Amino acid sequence: MKVEPVNMRLHGILANCRHFWLGYGQATDDLTDVRGLTMYRSGVASAMYNGVLRISPGTDIEVAYDEATRKLAAVPSVWWVGPDSDTGTAEYLCSKGLSSFAAMTVMEIDLASMGPADIPTGISVHRVEGLRDIAAWVRAYTPSFDLSPDVADAVIDRYRVRPEAPGVLERFEARDGDRIVGTSVLLDRDGVAGVYVVTTAEEYRERGLGTALTTEALTRAREKGLRVGTLQTSTARSMYERMGFQAVAEYRVFTGLGAAGR
Repeated sequence: MKVEPVNMRLHGILANCRHFWLGYGQATDDLTDVRGLTMYRSGVASAMYNGVLRISPGTDIEVAYDEATRKLAAVPSVWWVGPDSDTGTAEYLCSKGLSSFAAMTVMEIDLASMGPADIPTGISVHRVEGLRDIAAWVRAYTPSFDLSPDVADAVIDRYRVRPEAPGVLERFEARDGDRIVGTSVLLDRDGVAGVYVVTTAEEYRERGLGTALTTEALTRAREKGLRVGTLQTSTARSMYERMGFQAVAEYRVFTGLGAAGR
């Protein structure tokens, strides 16, 4: 098994991404690093909430594949293939019938170079304390991910039991009056500020709200003393480049692991 060397800064960026998705998993399943696999299984009936994040160096890919198939057979799932994966992983997954449905650009930004948030007129953007309004917050972003109401309820339950200590994972929202019209998340892990769940209600798009929500989260990270911000995107690379982000790596995301993943 061959894994290309990853520099220390990129190592932290990739670890931050892993910890975000591992936070949705069910601790009783003990899925992390089983036989060289880093996996998460939330039980949520949506593929992105269950999957394989990495195969550790030296792991037999056939054994790893069989283990992942067994552990994730009952749920829809994905398999992330990034720069810390075996160089032959993508080819092997294709040979097993999995298909790559997304390319996620991994981006980073020097927080010292970041400008202030430009918040659209009439919109307020702020941090949400603790689990306040968690149900409304999740339901505000689920249309952007095409999640059904039942799946949204399951995601709400997973947020309520995520394992992070207070202040490690922080939520942000944009409001137009009483309505939540945008979301973002900051994860302070591995010395990196990871930004996730950047969404905007459909009728509020193209107004700079996604940029404002990302900036608000990263401003908070800079206040906490973090120096590097990161995110992954499949559709908004140009927007983030205008903010000062640079592409540093790529994930290919595969689906089709077992009958439930197809």
